[in-house]
Amino acid sequence: MHDKVIRVVHVALGQRWYDVAVQGMEAHAGPSPMASRRNALLLASELIPAVTRIELDHVPHGCGTVGGPNVYPHSRNVIPGRVTFTVARARRDGPHNALRMRPTRRSVRK
Repeated sequence: MHDKVIRVVHVALGQRWYDVAVQGMEAHAGPSPMASRRNALLLASELIPAVTRIELDHVPHGCGTVGGPNVYPHSRNVIPGRVTFTVARARRDGPHNALRMRPTRRSVRK
């Protein structure tokens, strides 16, 4: 006889996945004045923790995570012009996922 543990999924959550792209303008870091930079990574770094804050507002049912961040161009002396990442959200009352996207969209517009 084999001693193996088998796990069974017993609850399916309402799940949504989003592909997010933050567009800025890449430029050489040296001559670009700080005030005129459109750094996509800077905005993405504000949006990523917003996912956690929004889900914490919906405890105990909210659950979200950010994955797969990519920065373009991937260079040490270029202001990032584009950042992509994924957002995965899950909730037992699935239809409310769309409502939880509203605060994220508002964050993007600011």
